[in-house]
Amino acid sequence: MKKNPFEKFEGQPKEINKAEIFGALKQSYGGNPLMVKKTGKEIKEQINNVILPFLLEKKDSTKVAIDDFLSSAVVMPTHPCWMKLIMSEEEFPYKQYTWEEMNWNEKSFGQIFKGFGDVEVVEEESCEGASVPTPYYPQSKEESEARHKYNALVEDFRDIIMDIKTANVLVNSLKDEDEYWLSVDQLVSLKFDDKK
Repeated sequence: MKKNPFEKFEGQPKEINKAEIFGALKQSYGGNPLMVKKTGKEIKEQINNVILPFLLEKKDSTKVAIDDFLSSAVVMPTHPCWMKLIMSEEEFPYKQYTWEEMNWNEKSFGQIFKGFGDVEVVEEESCEGASVPTPYYPQSKEESEARHKYNALVEDFRDIIMDIKTANVLVNSLKDEDEYWLSVDQLVSLKFDDKK
């Protein structure tokens, strides 16, 4: 006899823990996860009418927040952001702060270690003999926190661009009349739960 993943929800549940229903739907039911059939046309309409407008609005608001930070930054970030896919500088013009440039200690500005004799950081020589600049440590806890938030915004911006590219690939690849089986994860990612 196959176990029904919804048995624990029979009657009035006293309390449903976070994501229990989502977890139950994702579970394998008789060896097969719950899948829902959608046509290519339905998926493309969802992407064009819900997903892309949402992503473009989020991209614009994230870009404004990044640009606001950079307009008042004392030291500009110079470290490239990790990419799953190569993007042009025009498409993704932002850099990030290194860990050292975000790390805050009361005595970290201009020094290597807190409490180790106030040793000054000097420029180091790389293997090729080129000068490597020292990291510019944040001068306050607030500056450190702002840099952390900035780096998170840059990563969000990168991920939004990747999602827009993925959505456009789907719109250009799916055929209106073909039927596709979507998992619960895919339905949620495509925001079919937001449909009224």
